[in-house]
Amino acid sequence: MFHETDGYELKQRAADLIGRAGGKSRDGSAAAVLRELLAEPSGLIADILHRLDATPQEVLERLDRSVAGGVATAPEPSVSKGRTTGTQETFVPAPAAQVWAFLADPVRVPEWEVSVGSIELSGQEARPGAVWEGRAPEARQDGKPLKIKPLFRRRLIELVTAECPHRLAWSFEYPDASQSRPILTEFTLAPTTGGTQVTITTSWTRRTGWRRLVGVPLRPLQKLMVWLHLFQTGSAISRAFR
Repeated sequence: MFHETDGYELKQRAADLIGRAGGKSRDGSAAAVLRELLAEPSGLIADILHRLDATPQEVLERLDRSVAGGVATAPEPSVSKGRTTGTQETFVPAPAAQVWAFLADPVRVPEWEVSVGSIELSGQEARPGAVWEGRAPEARQDGKPLKIKPLFRRRLIELVTAECPHRLAWSFEYPDASQSRPILTEFTLAPTTGGTQVTITTSWTRRTGWRRLVGVPLRPLQKLMVWLHLFQTGSAISRAFR
């Protein structure tokens, strides 16, 4: 839960492992990181699994079976028309109409978007083009205060698309950070047995020129962070109906 804690420092071995998990043809997801941990040569992971009456080979076989069985995984963030995109699917145990109403309500945005702690309501109708101002969370769940840079305390939140009950999209932008790029979060809803399958897609405009080159070494970590954000969003939506 990176958004609720701080003080992390990646040692070189950890950074290298995450780099391999998000390298070429790898998606940087938790499964990719787990595979790299299982191949880690020190024997630490094998020892931990042994205490749990398991072996690295058994875990690998389970991972392979989940892929063969069609379990949804997060595809690698892709690039198209100058935008970087990441996608994740989640199951929500509620009808599509209820899930859509939840996602379309600006009051409920802080329940699934971890960068928003509160929204200043203006009384306007929730329709495409409407914009609200959000505020960053001031404290973690344990009550400890969060240190937020002034540039990232405000966030403009726009409802971009609202097609009930199948699709909607929100745009998030830091108005005080001139170098930041708006992030588009889209939801596609499909009724399924026992609830709704929600496809979450997040995308943003890629940087160009020297800024793009500077960011190349950070792409493996970026893949992991995109996966984490999508996973947290999907979990929060599903949790709201459990």
